[in-house]
Amino acid sequence: MSAPIGVLLMAYGGPDTLEDVPGYLADIRTGRSTPCAVVHEIAEHYRLIGGSSPLRAHSERQLAALAARLDPSVYRCYLGMRHWSPWIEEVVGAMADDGIERAVGIVLAPHYSSMNTERYFQKVRAGQDLYRTSMEFAFVKSYHDSPSLLDALARRVVECLGRWPADERADVHVVFCAHSLPARVIADGDPYDGQLRETARQAALRAGLDTARWSWSYMSAGKSPEPWLGRTFWSTSPSSRGRA
Repeated sequence: MSAPIGVLLMAYGGPDTLEDVPGYLADIRTGRSTPCAVVHEIAEHYRLIGGSSPLRAHSERQLAALAARLDPSVYRCYLGMRHWSPWIEEVVGAMADDGIERAVGIVLAPHYSSMNTERYFQKVRAGQDLYRTSMEFAFVKSYHDSPSLLDALARRVVECLGRWPADERADVHVVFCAHSLPARVIADGDPYDGQLRETARQAALRAGLDTARWSWSYMSAGKSPEPWLGRTFWSTSPSSRGRA
């Protein structure tokens, strides 16, 4: 019987405790020192949401849901993090120990960017080198226009709109947003911006929103001197905006 196909889900990672924040930031910044004020600011953000990142728990639920839908005799699922444990490189080693010879790598972020998505694939290759495995990987680079993804986003929009009183829903403005990247990435022809906007457009269409009822925005610009994507692009003129 042939070895199962490995399915490696990958996410950004986050600190498990407040004490992990300095090390987590050091990994993100490839060892460069982080100003104390920034460390304290980010630690405070995590304190306000319970003292740790919820990303690993969310990702593990996604992993379990995927594994439940796949035949375990054909596929074996794994989870690796780019900037915290379980480290992608170490998970690749564990996959090799399990006898995995072929695998699929999927980043739990559906929009491709050379500055983001590609870094996960580099971690996989580093793990292959570190553990000296010839495991064959196929990478899913993007799935921003997957009908299942678009339908799921549309359902969430409709669900959230349903929390408003029925007589106010038509005035509620929906803002789709995603993590920013340095503007130079887009200037170099990266597809990230275009894929994000297409996802927002398709999700809005499925949710029954006309162009006056939704907008696009970036968030979470990095703390660096270069310009980041951060300008909010509204789908209509400011005078036609509803409540967000």
